[in-house]
Amino acid sequence: MQRKSTGFLRWVTLVLLTTITNRSAADLNVSTITSTPSTTMAPTSTELTSTPNVSTITSTSSTTMATTSTELTSTPNVRTIMFIPSTTMATTSTELTSTPNVSTITSTPSTTMAPTSNELTSTPNVRTIMFIPSTTMATTSTELTSTPNVSTITSPPSTTMAPTSNELTSTPNVRTIMFIPSTTMATTSTELTSTPNVSNITSISTITVTATSTELTSTPSPFKDPCNNYTPLDQPWRATNATGLKICDRFFNWNGWYRLLYYGMSVRMPESCVNQSRCGTDVALWLNGSHPQTGDGIVTRGVCGRSGSDCCYYTFTPIRVKACLGNYYVYEFVKPNVCNAAYCADTTNNITSDPCNVNTLLDNDWRRPVTLFYTNYSGFDDTLIQWSGWYRLYLQGKSAQIPESDWCWSFMSCGGYTALLLGGSHPRPQDGIVTREIYGTYVYSNDSRQCNSYRSNPIQVKACPGNYYVYRLVKPAASIPMPTYCAATFTDPCTNYTPLDQPWRATNTTGLKISDRYFNWTGWYRLLYYGMSVRMPESCVNQSRCGTDVALWLNGSHPQIEDGIVTRGVCGRSGSDCCYYSSTPIRVKACPGNYYVYEFVKPNVCDAAYCADVNTATLNTAHTSAPSVAPSQINTNTTNNITSDPCSIYRVLDNDWRRPESRFYTYYSGFDDTLVEWSGWYRLNLQGKIAQIAESDWCWSFMSCGGYTALLLGGSHPRPQDGIVTREIYGTYVYSNDSRQCNSYRSNPIQVKACPGNYYVYRLVKPAASIPMPTYCAVAIETPSYDPCNNYTFLDQPWRAINETGGSNCDRNLHWNGWYRLLYYGTSVGIPDSCVNQSGCGTDVALWLNDSHPQIKDGIVTRAVCGRSGSDCCYYKSSPIRVKACPKNYYVYEFVRPFMCNAAYCAVNFKDPCNNYTALDQPWRATNVTGLWISDSFFNWNGWYRLLYYGMSVRMPESCVNQSRCGTDVALWLNGSHPQIEDGIVTRGVCGSSAGDCCDYRSTPVRVKACPGNYYVYEFVKPNLLGAAYCADVNTIQTNATSVAASQMNTADTANNMTYDPCSIFSVLDNDWRRPVSDFYTNYSYFDDTLVEWSGWYRLYLQGKSAQIPESDQCWSWRMFCGGYTALLLGGSHPQPQDGIVTREIFGTYFSSFHSSQCNSYRSKPIQVKACLGNYYVYRLVKPPVSLPIPTYCAAVFIDPCNDYTVLDQAWRATNVTGLWICDRNSNWTGWYRLLYNGMSIRMPESCVNRSRCGTDVALWLNGSHPKTEDGIVTRGICGRSGSDCCYYNSIPIQVKACPGNYYIYKFVRPTFCTAAYCADVNTITLNTNQTFVFIDRPSNTGTNYLIILYVAVGIAFCGIAAFLAVHFWRRYRRNEVNDENVEEEIYNDAFSPSIYESLPT
Repeated sequence: MQRKSTGFLRWVTLVLLTTITNRSAADLNVSTITSTPSTTMAPTSTELTSTPNVSTITSTSSTTMATTSTELTSTPNVRTIMFIPSTTMATTSTELTSTPNVSTITSTPSTTMAPTSNELTSTPNVRTIMFIPSTTMATTSTELTSTPNVSTITSPPSTTMAPTSNELTSTPNVRTIMFIPSTTMATTSTELTSTPNVSNITSISTITVTATSTELTSTPSPFKDPCNNYTPLDQPWRATNATGLKICDRFFNWNGWYRLLYYGMSVRMPESCVNQSRCGTDVALWLNGSHPQTGDGIVTRGVCGRSGSDCCYYTFTPIRVKACLGNYYVYEFVKPNVCNAAYCADTTNNITSDPCNVNTLLDNDWRRPVTLFYTNYSGFDDTLIQWSGWYRLYLQGKSAQIPESDWCWSFMSCGGYTALLLGGSHPRPQDGIVTREIYGTYVYSNDSRQCNSYRSNPIQVKACPGNYYVYRLVKPAASIPMPTYCAATFTDPCTNYTPLDQPWRATNTTGLKISDRYFNWTGWYRLLYYGMSVRMPESCVNQSRCGTDVALWLNGSHPQIEDGIVTRGVCGRSGSDCCYYSSTPIRVKACPGNYYVYEFVKPNVCDAAYCADVNTATLNTAHTSAPSVAPSQINTNTTNNITSDPCSIYRVLDNDWRRPESRFYTYYSGFDDTLVEWSGWYRLNLQGKIAQIAESDWCWSFMSCGGYTALLLGGSHPRPQDGIVTREIYGTYVYSNDSRQCNSYRSNPIQVKACPGNYYVYRLVKPAASIPMPTYCAVAIETPSYDPCNNYTFLDQPWRAINETGGSNCDRNLHWNGWYRLLYYGTSVGIPDSCVNQSGCGTDVALWLNDSHPQIKDGIVTRAVCGRSGSDCCYYKSSPIRVKACPKNYYVYEFVRPFMCNAAYCAVNFKDPCNNYTALDQPWRATNVTGLWISDSFFNWNGWYRLLYYGMSVRMPESCVNQSRCGTDVALWLNGSHPQIEDGIVTRGVCGSSAGDCCDYRSTPVRVKACPGNYYVYEFVKPNLLGAAYCADVNTIQTNATSVAASQMNTADTANNMTYDPCSIFSVLDNDWRRPVSDFYTNYSYFDDTLVEWSGWYRLYLQGKSAQIPESDQCWSWRMFCGGYTALLLGGSHPQPQDGIVTREIFGTYFSSFHSSQCNSYRSKPIQVKACLGNYYVYRLVKPPVSLPIPTYCAAVFIDPCNDYTVLDQAWRATNVTGLWICDRNSNWTGWYRLLYNGMSIRMPESCVNRSRCGTDVALWLNGSHPKTEDGIVTRGICGRSGSDCCYYNSIPIQVKACPGNYYIYKFVRPTFCTAAYCADVNTITLNTNQTFVFIDRPSNTGTNYLIILYVAVGIAFCGIAAFLAVHFWRRYRRNEVNDENVEEEIYNDAFSPSIYESLPT
């Protein structure tokens, strides 16, 4: 081990002196005898006798080793005698006797080693005797006798070591005798005999140590006070409570003295044993001795490291220590001799100010933990914040704290990608400042490592009076993807809770699908089971128990009273994994009276609910403190003890969530009327309008009224003359469609009274606790202020006829408002009041009136509505509607949204469409067209259509069509013959072929009609599967002489006969659907520019912003579209204003291609373009060829920005980062970005990047070179690799600009797919030598220029004033010399005399 410190040399000298003056025997374990280059070692008649464990005798280059009559006798464990190349080794009468374990005899270059009559006797464990380059070691009659445990005798280069008759005898445990560079060590007749443990004898260059007859002298170097000459060492990972790292101080380049700091506060090394795996390492080094006093000066202290129970198992090189004025210490650290070991910093007593009084408030509501499974992360990143000092957390003004890592749950996020949690419990006030690890979650993991996938930098925490915490937050590790510290709010609650007596939560309840995610949890809850205390189970609960699918149980034991509030994990079972689902942790408290309260929160999964363990039910014999079952809550009043009219004294109950909805489309909100303290009479309203409890015959399928079970009135409402009556209350079973769904439960009866003014009052009581989450329903009964027979909307939709089959219309999608009268081609019709077959009335579930129509004298009545399934005519029960019979023999209906799709109200029959159709001339539908993937399910079909093929009539095929024809995957053909004219409208089945089965796919039937002129019309509807389209049979083409009218051809003037400037006369085209998007995430809308009659010039806009047609090199893959199937792009660059009108090709993309041909797969008709003053373009658009599948012109908005960008310093984007799955599609990209890597400029790679790099799966690289500054803004393609194809994925092109200062900015956009992210090439890192700060929010350049001008002007003004004052006072001084009288008056007069100004020089 080599050092150049003069202090250390003095210590070596003392050790050597002590070694030479103390002789003893039994020196074991000398391992190596080593001679390094240019060393002379000449032994003669040397004995190395009985040295069982000598490991190495080494002679390095330029060494000559000549041994004469040398004995190496009985040396069973000599490992190596090494003489490196170019060595002369001449042995004469040499004996190596009984040396069974000598491993190697090696010769090293040009070494002379000549020992004469030297004895190394009985040295079984000599480790090392080293002679480093240019060393002369001549030993004569030298004995190394009985010096156990001498570890090292070292002599480095340019050293002369000549021992004569000196004895180093019986020196147990001397570890090191070091002769440092340029050292002369002359010993005569030295004996090192029986030295079993001498480890190293090494020679190092440049120190003079002269020892004759046990005398060693040394000359120290000039002294500097280390208290004024040290390096501060502020590395918090050295703290004695820091764990989990493997740092090794052996790799540090130690030089001089160091002062230990901990976040800027002085600390010192520990003086007692430190456990392993602390101080950021494995072997934690502590000071084996007390620290010195100020007057002690520099002292030497041993350094120890623990292993097992031995606190000083590892003994390291001692270090020097000095106490300094100001109550701190400095240390002369040296390299430890093993790894992993590091010097510790004792942080147990390191408080210089109370952070409870000095801290910064941090109130960011986005730090609240949410579930990424339901919400995308917001893109915050705490590595971009400059943290400084202590912080106290709030959430919307409420005190908060960092959640502990055992509060972690699946898919957890706190505003960023990685949620940072506290790795351990919070301290108590008496603990003072403690250090805690910070763990980061891996958001897409469900296994045990999800909550501690990352380890960030540790932080300090302190518990403060007032029940809050402060944190010394630091910048998280940049290697963690977008980390953010989480914050959660937390109160005592044994007397402030809500009783939760919901027996469906019992562990033995099955068959329900309740989800606690829809509860509005707030505060603390006590579990009851029919009034008895019960608690959550502490062990695994099977699925489909506790009234839900995922039964949630407490992952940990319940606390004791003295434990206070504790946090427990919550688990749910899936398969054999009892904790497959980790839900949001909850807080629990044990209360006096042998019960528990829980702070329930929304679970992060559906369907999941908290369980109540029925095996823990206990009677509440002394239940006075619990507010759950008070006698005052029980309504015992009857009609006999009512002393007032309830129509005059009632409470208004206006909860809009009581309005019945269908759980088929909306989830219940988690309300529960068993938790309400009902008392007295109530009148129902809905948003201020009169309402009433729905009657049980108004029930419908999947009905819900804010809870899980809808409560309905079991019978009709009374009349005013009936007085107070009692009615049963029935509860619906939400997942039932049979006859029992509307009376599956029976709750406690209630009283009802009809009041003057056409409203009702109800004496509501707490529903039976055995009913799962029951709520009373309310429906509006407002009587219109007008006669609906005179105020209605006509509904003339012939598809509602009962014989109209095959449609998929859905009345749920309509916004019903008011009253409607049904017509059928102008003729009055009504809803049928008897069963209607399925698939009639243009829909799937045909709705009919489940009662007779009223008479005129009945006025407005309410009728139930049914829909058939199988043989059950009322299998589906839809929302009831109101009906009124009107004079002149018609009816009006107050339609409402049905409970489901596809369902529609029925009428009667029908109209002729041969003169009312849309021409469908789309040649890609031909039976011989392949290679496209168009889907008719995205068309907005409406009415009747006639098929054309380049203007010629064609019809659907009547026989099997192979797959992948007709521009789609599943080619749809007519399963039946076409009708004759006399057949009128007929219905035909529609089939699609797959795997040899011509009718493997059965789509929705369509209606067909034969028309005069030998053509057919079809009432096309959306197919019921994706990737399917209606076919046109090219074998049935018939020429239509009049099919393509001349008026459809665009024959507008060309550039040669233009009589006006198109920059002044144009049409505005602002269609937001023309904006390019990727079909990988959004489906195309099926707009078609071949159906537009184009005429003249057009200027493009997008939502009012000027736009232009993208150029073809801005194309991307999978799958670019602009509202249709084929995106049309400009084949070339846009012109300059001086170019005038130019002609450009138009290219169309191949929708499903990833290859280079995708962006110019089609060629449309050329168009004319002109650049106009004002930086915009006008286009002479023409109808694209009908041979292109659904083509549409694209439009995009485009902008300069070297001073207006966002810094993106995210180390996980580096090309050498693997193992993450971040997706840039989830980021809200806006504007321009500059890439940095730990503060250094970096740019995107320009060549292929392997998969699974850059913190993602598909690493995106720039397909093209970066521009030069003079190039301005350029557009570059973006590629991602798959297999051997480096550009298999083509993402949306981006704009790039080179900026002064040798960096680039990029206009990043959302990639077209996940998981993909933009890369940063670590090979392009450049230091920002002139970058003192980075602008995130940049001031305006214009403002800066104005400020500069202002500063210059002010400066000139000051200069002028100064010149004026200088002249003024000089003149006054001259006058004062002439006349000293009346000085003050003179000064006054001069200061305000006009003559002064007149005489000043200009």
